Amino acid sequence: MRKSLIVYETQYGTSKKVAEICSLIVGTAKMADINAVPANVDTYDNVIFVFGFYGYNTAKKTKEFIRNNKEKLLSKRVAVIGVGISVRDLDRYAEELFVELGRKSDFTAFVQGELIVNKLTVEDKKVLEKFFEKANIPFKDMGHFKKEDACNVAARCAEVLNKPSLVPSREELMLAINEFVRQHNTCALGTGAGEFVRCTPIEYLYLNDAFYFISEGGFKFKAILQNPNVCIAIYNEYTDMQNLKGLQVSGQAEIIPLYSEEYNEVMKVKGLNLKNLSNMPIVLNLFKAKVSKFEFLNSEFRKNGFDAKQVLVISE
Repeated sequence: MRKSLIVYETQYGTSKKVAEICSLIVGTAKMADINAVPANVDTYDNVIFVFGFYGYNTAKKTKEFIRNNKEKLLSKRVAVIGVGISVRDLDRYAEELFVELGRKSDFTAFVQGELIVNKLTVEDKKVLEKFFEKANIPFKDMGHFKKEDACNVAARCAEVLNKPSLVPSREELMLAINEFVRQHNTCALGTGAGEFVRCTPIEYLYLNDAFYFISEGGFKFKAILQNPNVCIAIYNEYTDMQNLKGLQVSGQAEIIPLYSEEYNEVMKVKGLNLKNLSNMPIVLNLFKAKVSKFEFLNSEFRKNGFDAKQVLVISE
């Protein structure tokens, strides 16, 4: 697993909030104030810089840190997340960091912060009052920090920085995934719509590259009917960190019409008699999950020189 160091430079706390969110979502991470960065950054594969926009003082200490650790940072994946009132300022401030680093970052993004006049220091208030007066802009509270936006930025950042660098061929990875799926027959099925969420332990049948589920009904359909996006988790019991095996599958659910050709085919494969099914006092519903992405954590990949976590995106 790639390890991330998240360095934040903040004056009023919003950049720290963003760093905290990144730390949780990016995972395998340590968060540090720019004034207390760990001495040894060699431990980390990724470094994420989070800073607020403060005019001429923007990222002053972050630039100094990059300058002092430039050689070490060149071999790492680097992300830059700017927090401010306007996204238009991001390119300018990010470019200043790129100059210090000597290259572009692997990921750059903006999160809207907030200006609350009553929270400003006396010095900052005077500077900003003059700036807003020159720009002919009313000097008042503005901007609105949204946790959801910060979460989305952190998720995009995680996808870029944690992408495996040592990967098997697509064919090898697909074979390993298929073998693991066929070693099991039960999963945890995650569904949700709005504030409603459900996680259902359920038996599956893996057929024609899709997961099929037979069900008498239940609340999982409440979610599927409103939101087809589902997540499937299949895993071995945990023993130790050297023997991890777990698969997360993202996909879209589709309810199969009763007694359709596809319905009948799956029931036959399952060994269920179609005549008996039609004579039952209830119906057995069938739905499937078409896979869009596999995320496979398998410690055995390391034995062949690959990253333990692999991602396989299935094209349409």
